[in-house]
Amino acid sequence: MCWATVVAARARSSSPSQNADAEIEAALPEIEGARLANRLPQVHPRYLDRTDRAGQVLSAWTLADDQEVFNTLHGMSNLDHYEVWADIGSAAVYIRWKTYDQAVAALTRARSKSPKIAEGAVLEGDLDRLRGDAVAAERAYREALSLRSNDSFAFDGLGLLAQSAGHWDDADRDFTQAKAVFAGDPVADRGLADARVARGDLAGALSALDDLHRLLPNDTDAWVESGKLRLKRGDPAAATDFQQARRLGSSDPELLRLLTQTYRAQGRTDDERSLIDDLVSQNVADARHYARRAELREATDVPGALSDLRRAVSIDPQDLDIQTKLAVLTAKTGDLAGAIGLYRGLVDKKPALKADLMALEKRAGLSGKPLRGSVNEINQGLSTDLTALFHQLLKQTPGLQGALKIRVIVGSDGRAQSEELLENSVRSPELAANLRWNAHDARYPPTAARYVFKFALK
Repeated sequence: MCWATVVAARARSSSPSQNADAEIEAALPEIEGARLANRLPQVHPRYLDRTDRAGQVLSAWTLADDQEVFNTLHGMSNLDHYEVWADIGSAAVYIRWKTYDQAVAALTRARSKSPKIAEGAVLEGDLDRLRGDAVAAERAYREALSLRSNDSFAFDGLGLLAQSAGHWDDADRDFTQAKAVFAGDPVADRGLADARVARGDLAGALSALDDLHRLLPNDTDAWVESGKLRLKRGDPAAATDFQQARRLGSSDPELLRLLTQTYRAQGRTDDERSLIDDLVSQNVADARHYARRAELREATDVPGALSDLRRAVSIDPQDLDIQTKLAVLTAKTGDLAGAIGLYRGLVDKKPALKADLMALEKRAGLSGKPLRGSVNEINQGLSTDLTALFHQLLKQTPGLQGALKIRVIVGSDGRAQSEELLENSVRSPELAANLRWNAHDARYPPTAARYVFKFALK
C-alpha cells in the first residue's frame, strides 16, 4: 500500500476525540435513568479511576450533586484547552436548575465548536420545548436523530412534544422507538403510560407502568397511577399499588381516598375503617367518608355513627342522601322529636319521605293544626294534647308517669324560634316529641318573649 493510501485510510477512520464522544453519548441514557432513580452513586465508581477524556467526562456527569457536576465539568476547560462536554454538561445542569439563559450561552458555544454531537442538539430541543417553542424543538430533535439515528433522548423529546399537542398515536410511536433503543428509559415508560391511557389502552398503560416500577421503584406517583388504572379495571392488585405508595411515605389524602375505595370494593371493611380514621385524623375526610364510617360504626357504636353523620351534613349540607341517613338513624335511636325535625327539613326536597314523616308525627300524636290564642290558651292546648297521648301510651306502658318542662323563645311575629326541653322525667320519646313540636308549631301573641310550660303526667 502506498503512503498516500495509508494517509487516506487514517483520515477516514474515527479520531480518538470522535470515539470519546460516541462513548459518552452511548453511556448517557443509562446515566440519566440512574439520575431519575437516585442511583448515580452506584454508577459513578465505574468511571472514577479513568484518566481518559471520556472517563473524565462521565466521572463528572455521574456525580450525584448538581453543583459538583457543574464545578467538575467547568474545570475541564481552561485558556489552553476547550472541552466541549464541559459546556454540554453545564447546559444540562442549567436546564435542571431552570436557568435557561445560561444554558443557551453554554450550548451556543458548544454547538459552534462541535456541531456534530447529537446531545447538543437534544439539549437545544429540550430548551426550546421547555420555553414553549415546539417548532424549534422538533427541528432540534430531528437534527439530533440525523446525527445519531438511535438517540433515545431525541425520541423522548419528540414524544413529549406529541404528548403536549395531544397527538397520542405519534407520542406512542416516539416513546416506543425510545424504548427500542434503550429499554431502561423511564421517561419513555411514563410517556407510553399517558399515551395509552389517552387511547383507551389500559392494559398497555399498566404494562408501561409496571416497567416503570422496575426502573423507578420509589416513584410514588407511578404507584398511585397504576393503582388507579387497576381500580378502574376492577383488579384487586390496585390495593397493592396504593399500599406501596403508602410504604414509600405518601400521606396524600387522594391516595387514602383511593385505597378506601379499593378496600370497600374488596369487602375489606376493617382496612377501610382504619384508612377512614387516618383521613379523619388528618382533617381531610370529606362528607362521604364520615357517612361511610357512620355506616361501619352503626352496629356497635350508634352515638359515634350519629356524630359522624352530623359531621357529614355539616361538611356537605346539600347531600340529601346523607341527611336522610341521619334522619333514619335518629329515628332508630328513639329520638322521635329530633327525627321529626330532620324529616321536616327534607320533605320539600324529597317528597317521597312525606309518608315517613307522617308516620313519625302520628306516633307523636301531632294533629297538624297549630295551637292559637293567648299564652294561657296555648298552655291549655298543649296540656290537652299531651294528656290525650299520655293516656293512650299508658295502656301500653302501665305505670308511665313523670314531668315535662319546656322553654320556648318566640319572636315578634309570634312564631317559635327555638325550644329547649328543661325537664323530662317521663322518659317517653312520643310525649317529648308531642310537646316539642306542638310548642314549636303554635302561633303565639305577636310579642317577642320567652315562655316556660310544665306538665305533670300521672
